[in-house]
Amino acid sequence: MQKKNTIGRRELLRRVTGYGAATVGLLVLGSSAGCGGEDEGPNCNDTSGLNPQQQSTRSSLGYVAVSPHGAQKNCANCNFYTAGGANQCGSCTLLPGPIASEAYCNSWAAKA
Repeated sequence: MQKKNTIGRRELLRRVTGYGAATVGLLVLGSSAGCGGEDEGPNCNDTSGLNPQQQSTRSSLGYVAVSPHGAQKNCANCNFYTAGGANQCGSCTLLPGPIASEAYCNSWAAKA
């Protein structure tokens, strides 16, 4: 006679609870190990304060949080970018909202 490969309700609940607790533990450890912690600086990708028109402007200019060109072409060396103070996002004369120094958009122009 062959044995069935089934588990009971109690065993199922025990496993689900164990996996859930492990997942929560990993998320907590990840957030305290530099994955979104407070000492990383401001979140310059938070556009929740922008209206749909402003968000559309950012999208139409191809704004990305990290420049595909690396340090050669990013907001830090763009003519339209103004750096923020310590631990603050910068700003741009073309794009609304917070701007990260390592970001990029299609309107990038070298600083004069």
